[in-house]
Amino acid sequence: MLGRFGLRPPAGYLVGINLSTFLLYVYDKQISSTSFRRVPENILHLHALLGGSPMAFVAQHWLRHKIQKPTFQLITKSIIILQMVSITLFYLIVEQVIVL
Repeated sequence: MLGRFGLRPPAGYLVGINLSTFLLYVYDKQISSTSFRRVPENILHLHALLGGSPMAFVAQHWLRHKIQKPTFQLITKSIIILQMVSITLFYLIVEQVIVL
């Protein structure tokens, strides 16, 4: 389906995981003041780890959700740093392979 929008599989995956991450944060924020079951924090972190960290960061600050929890913030920021280092190393290795 995403092919119709001109998105290749990796880009389509990232759009999907970021959209689902954002929607999980919206849902969790909306039900936070009710008696409904909340989205477990490990699920929110898992979505960030699987590639939804940009929208996890945006949702936290835009919705002002989970920003008062230092441990949650530390884990989210650690995931973002891990992803940035991994992407940088990947591209450095790929660039070295191509140059050789």
